[in-house]
Amino acid sequence: MLAMPFGDGCFSAWDTETGKMRWNFDSPNQFTFANKPLLVNNVLYAANQYMWALDFDTGKILAISEKNSDTQGETGTPQYDAASNQIILWGRELQFYKPLK
Repeated sequence: MLAMPFGDGCFSAWDTETGKMRWNFDSPNQFTFANKPLLVNNVLYAANQYMWALDFDTGKILAISEKNSDTQGETGTPQYDAASNQIILWGRELQFYKPLK
């Protein structure tokens, strides 16, 4: 399966064998997902001013950050640091999250 931005405030996952869309996530805040997602233990982490954690199989929201990470219209790409087992997001300030799974 392949996950990627799909329009401005949407994120989608596609079946790589059939080419069919598996799910589509419409962000309630409608900010653009401009960066690459991060997949850790079947959880997709994507940022569009907030960090979203989505179940990779279903697209259901597992969590959303409380902090807005926007920096003059830009939000960083989530990165995984295996040494500290943290997800790091650059924005107004560095934000650190423990993986959900």
